[in-house]
Amino acid sequence: MSPLLAVARNFCREVQRRATTAPFILMILLSSALLPRLAGEDSSLQARLQVAVTYGVGFPVFLIALFTIAAAAGLAREIESKRIQLLVTKPLPAWQILAGRLIGVAAVDTLLLGLVLASFAVQVRIEMARASRTPEETAQAVERFFTPRAGIPAESTPSDPQRVRAVMEALRSGDAGAFESEGGLEAVARAVLRRRTLPPGASTELVVRGIPQAHAAAEQSSILVEFVAHSQDPSAEPRFELEWSAAGSAGAVVSRALHGVPQQIAVPLAAGPDGTLRITARNPAAKGGNGPTLLLDPLQVEALVPEGSFVRNVASAFFVVLLECWFLAAASVCLGAIFTFPTSVLTGLFVYGAALSAGFLRETLDLFAADAHSSGILPSLESWLVALGSGVLRVVPSFARLDPLERVAAARSIAPAELGAAIGSLGVLGAAIPVAAGAWILRRRELGRAE
Repeated sequence: MSPLLAVARNFCREVQRRATTAPFILMILLSSALLPRLAGEDSSLQARLQVAVTYGVGFPVFLIALFTIAAAAGLAREIESKRIQLLVTKPLPAWQILAGRLIGVAAVDTLLLGLVLASFAVQVRIEMARASRTPEETAQAVERFFTPRAGIPAESTPSDPQRVRAVMEALRSGDAGAFESEGGLEAVARAVLRRRTLPPGASTELVVRGIPQAHAAAEQSSILVEFVAHSQDPSAEPRFELEWSAAGSAGAVVSRALHGVPQQIAVPLAAGPDGTLRITARNPAAKGGNGPTLLLDPLQVEALVPEGSFVRNVASAFFVVLLECWFLAAASVCLGAIFTFPTSVLTGLFVYGAALSAGFLRETLDLFAADAHSSGILPSLESWLVALGSGVLRVVPSFARLDPLERVAAARSIAPAELGAAIGSLGVLGAAIPVAAGAWILRRRELGRAE
């Protein structure tokens, strides 16, 4: 048997013999079965299915991530207890010790995720079989949950660089300059120049190109449009109406929107033969009246078109979750070769938290970076922390960039290109670099050197 597989098999046997394994599996199954009940019996079918993904799958996945960190960092215990000497006395390179444990953790994670997937499938069967479901409710769930869709954003005219700089100077002299970094200011300036202002009675046309021919040629069909609209005075008018229509279609639909919250609406489809869809958004408030002035960013308006099957999308989502666990295991194995077990686990939890909240952390670091030019001890400390945090975020991947469970709950498809990028960043680089670093350190400690 290959040395790698031998190390992996020994780890799996160790997990099997632990007294905590059976209660842990029971906890995963109970949480995946009971947490979907949080939606309540009177909730819609779509809402219950979304809760089954968010909580019934999300919480067990969180438990599996914690297990992954602790199990992979258990290498530190073997080093501390000298049990690793049973391996290092054999002609086994250090990288094979780490990689074998990584493969063992991945095998156990695959089994646990398979149990969660099976439990989710049972929950879906139960919800779909309820006799109280109406045909309309079932049809809505099929359209809004079981049909993965890809978003095609509306076109936006590129901003003139001189106008961007002018808006940045205006923002810098105002309140925005106090908390926005240079990159943040530029992003805000471009958003200001992109957005469409809709006073009462005004309208604007949005162009979406690339509608698939099969979908564009369908007769008597509609297309889902997801948008984020803002009120110019959200404190006074947080809720408002927005009217949508497509060029060439007979009717229009009105949606009730909430300031800054993503909304979806089915718009009559009338795409041209080249796959171009022209959508008109109108502020239906009486012209010249006291209605709210609305703001609409074309990049926050997307036409949602079906892409792939629900089963394939769920399989892709669980594969991405497995890749995330694979990265956490590789990082924790490396940490276990460096630190003690408690330190390895705590550092692994820090890496997990940084990966989950990378976007928020970047925004926070940009906030502190705005004061880097100030003098004094505290600004100097902030500059050091910003540099340290920026370095960590360059190494740790962002799990929020491709949130697989959120994609399934929102019926958004995972594109093959996104899956390939996840395999490269999490599956290949995310494992090779930590294992190589951990093996080098293990050899330096003269614990992984083959005799």
